Amino acid sequence: MEKNKEIIGIFSRPVTEPGNGILCLYKNGIIEKWSEIHYIPIRDNTGMVSAIEGILRDITERKQMEEDLKEAEQTKKEFLENISHEIKTPVTLIQGYAESLLDKIVPRESTDTYLKMIHSKAMMLTTLVDDLAQASRVTSQSLEYRFYEHSAAEVFTDLLNQGEFHIAQSGHRAVISAEIAENAILIVDPYRIQQVVSNLINNSIRHTPIGQEISISCRTCLKEELLPLIPDWVYLFPCR
Repeated sequence: MEKNKEIIGIFSRPVTEPGNGILCLYKNGIIEKWSEIHYIPIRDNTGMVSAIEGILRDITERKQMEEDLKEAEQTKKEFLENISHEIKTPVTLIQGYAESLLDKIVPRESTDTYLKMIHSKAMMLTTLVDDLAQASRVTSQSLEYRFYEHSAAEVFTDLLNQGEFHIAQSGHRAVISAEIAENAILIVDPYRIQQVVSNLINNSIRHTPIGQEISISCRTCLKEELLPLIPDWVYLFPCR
């Protein structure tokens, strides 16, 4: 009643002036139709209102477009917030790698590894910035993917090294295990998979008490018939 008091008022009082309103038809608690009403009183020779003329227009399609636009704007807002949040991860890691190099606490033989990690996170950051620019131009979630063949061992060795460093930097203990076939090939966007793994590790860090153990394991399953034997909680990246 309170929400629709203006509409209800159209039918509960004498109409002496032109007016309008929005009507909606509910069925089982769901709006099925939207209508727009315009009305005007018609007066007789004495000036008394003798009739009311009205036009009822179906605006369901227009309302649906408005709702779709609202939903798209909300999706875009959430999308931008997620990207903004994800940008913090590579920035933090780049800062950590760079500080380790500047403080000269990295063994000489590991310098190239750290530089490679910085380069990898910089490329991931570039991808996220591109996403941010792309999202600012569209009204719905849209991402670009670049799928190519990569060595599974190379991709996941890099990801495991980065994950181990990130976990150690957060004050947790990293337990890493890998059983990756040398001939396994992935068709993957390496920077998108970095986003996935980084988010999983960030969630683990966020919900694990300081000093506790965080485990990362990765293995290839070369025979598809063995997949049902893998526990449901294991994340699988099928390879060929």
